[in-house]
Amino acid sequence: MIKKDVFVIVTTVIIFSLMAFILGEIYNSEPFWGAGIGGALGWLGFYYYRRKKVINN
Repeated sequence: MIKKDVFVIVTTVIIFSLMAFILGEIYNSEPFWGAGIGGALGWLGFYYYRRKKVINN
């Protein structure tokens, strides 16, 4: 169970970091790093909220 959580976190961070890096290269701007990290945190928050809800019900 914990291994799956770590896998999800790592893959999410990598995917969003890559997206932020690619967008940053295209538009040549830094703020996309913040957007990528924020998006990753938001997605993880949603994922854990949904999973917690499933466990509780």
